[in-house]
Amino acid sequence: MIGQVLGGKYTLLSTIGEGGMGAVYKAEAPGGERVAVKVLSVEALATDETVLARFWREADAARKIDSPHVTRFLDRGKDEASGLPYLVMELLEGEDAQQLLDRLGPLSPDLAVRIALQVLDGLAIAGGEQGLGLGH
Repeated sequence: MIGQVLGGKYTLLSTIGEGGMGAVYKAEAPGGERVAVKVLSVEALATDETVLARFWREADAARKIDSPHVTRFLDRGKDEASGLPYLVMELLEGEDAQQLLDRLGPLSPDLAVRIALQVLDGLAIAGGEQGLGLGH
């Protein structure tokens, strides 16, 4: 799919990760902004109404979250040429938790608590709460 343009807007540049339902790609949006595009690329799933409804619910839920601890949702759509549904999110650069652990080994209690507070703050906001404001 690299090089494909989804929705007439998002040029897929490279694969970030793959799973059982599809893949996430680094892409270029109109204006040159780099974004992450999650594509439900397993055809049997992309046409299953139950799976598709869950995919759109994920987009609707993500759209409502405004937190520095949760990836920002930007767009969603269904590519006309391929029929594949996709979600567009901000592209975050850096290392994931496993990479951090591989690099640092066991985390100090202070760092572990700071990370946990940020996660909890994001989860609180995602769950419809105000958030604690402790993890900044």
